[in-house]
Amino acid sequence: FLLLLCVVTVIRCDILKNHLANLVDRSVSPCDDFYHHVCSQKVDPEEFLAKKFGRMFSEAAEKMQQNATRNNAITVDILRMREDTYVPEENNYSALSRERCKMDIDCYREDQEYFREFANEHNVSIEVPQTDISLNDTQEQIISNYISDTSKMIDAMIPKINFTILPLLEISTEDFHQILISRIHMIEFLESNSTYGDFHDIKEIAEIMKLKMIEKVNESKWLHTDDISEFINGKIGERIANIQIYQDFDHLDRNLTILRKMNRDFTEYYFSNKRKTGVHKLDTLLRLDHAIDNLITEENLFFILRIMAKFKNNAQYLLIFNSIQLFAPLLYRPAMSTNIFQEPYLMHWIIGHELFHSVFTNQSPILLDLYGHRSECIEKHYENTCSTFGMGYCWSGNITITEDGADVEALRVVYDSFVKSHSSEQMVETVDDMGTTFEQAFFYFVSSFYCGKDRDGKPSNKNKHSPDNIRVNGVMSLMPEFSRAFGCKANDPMYTEEKKCNVFGAHS
Repeated sequence: FLLLLCVVTVIRCDILKNHLANLVDRSVSPCDDFYHHVCSQKVDPEEFLAKKFGRMFSEAAEKMQQNATRNNAITVDILRMREDTYVPEENNYSALSRERCKMDIDCYREDQEYFREFANEHNVSIEVPQTDISLNDTQEQIISNYISDTSKMIDAMIPKINFTILPLLEISTEDFHQILISRIHMIEFLESNSTYGDFHDIKEIAEIMKLKMIEKVNESKWLHTDDISEFINGKIGERIANIQIYQDFDHLDRNLTILRKMNRDFTEYYFSNKRKTGVHKLDTLLRLDHAIDNLITEENLFFILRIMAKFKNNAQYLLIFNSIQLFAPLLYRPAMSTNIFQEPYLMHWIIGHELFHSVFTNQSPILLDLYGHRSECIEKHYENTCSTFGMGYCWSGNITITEDGADVEALRVVYDSFVKSHSSEQMVETVDDMGTTFEQAFFYFVSSFYCGKDRDGKPSNKNKHSPDNIRVNGVMSLMPEFSRAFGCKANDPMYTEEKKCNVFGAHS
């Protein structure tokens, strides 16, 4: 509990003012490489507070999970399953079968047949061995062969039973219950310490962003050329308008009755499923799997997906539900706000990015095809950005278009909102001793979230985002407003003089 209390009180300086004073590399021109200007590689990367808080919150949640599940009956079963040195004979099929079957070969053969049918019954796809028996084999050799082959079947089943497949997520069967309990303790802690006020309630922000997105889509001339394009325009607007917004610590979380009932139901389902195989590890996983299958319903699936995220991500859009989940690190006011601006524009950009995934997603390939040369322009721009700024392996183009397109269109919406809310005189006012203007501070603020230590390794296959430096430089070098704010000149790597690569809006 002390670790979490430290987390929700640690960031008390103004995040942007601190960043401008200590984390910008003034030796790098913003017009040459904005990312390495705003994200100094000469400082400890742990000083980039936005990501630092995300890590700290995640670590606090992990610590709380360890404490919350201590002395829980189901946890005891799981620990016995994990620790090979604890009552090893319970996990040792050889010892179990020899104690039961003695020298009865038929017993071992029937055992193998039982596990073969068991795998089919539970839809576990494994390679089923056929034990070879030679006339020259001794009784002990035949028994050993049966034990060996049956053990291989059990070993192959265990990792497959240890995962429950949900849309966009594989749930670790053995982790689910512990994560559920730790969430209950987290919510209880936040309520008892009155720390909810440190977290934004950002549904209103998201609803405003949705309206601005629909307005931008409606400004697209290519969506008003005939009846068919008008129909598409209407459908895009309808999808955006119907996006549902959910966030950590909303009514589903704060109503602890829901979480506690889920925990009671899970426990009841677990203990109602009797041990079947005699192998402790396999039986424990089967009971956990049975409990999860019974607990997850169509009504609570979306909430369970959020629980399993363990407060780790910032946000995600799920087309299957046409909904956005916003997670705790994104909601923390001191890490996402600055006194320089009245609005948390960084949060606006991240939310806008997720909202734009409703129209930039590989799950709607027809939409991507409709964008034609507009999205191709973004792909080529990011390929060029990789050529200019890439470090080691740089992935871009059609691999990252759904992320890059969402970045570009969302930041344009947020910047337009920023400009309309302030006078031209305000835009050139200075905000620090370094002469940073109000408008420049906007670009610093939204970019600072992606600061980190340079990496040049190959990404995982699951990562469809451009590298952080490409995300920042790619979108900024598409904005003439950025070039004007920093006085970039023709031939500067970050310079652009015209609006281009617009998928939506008046310039599309």
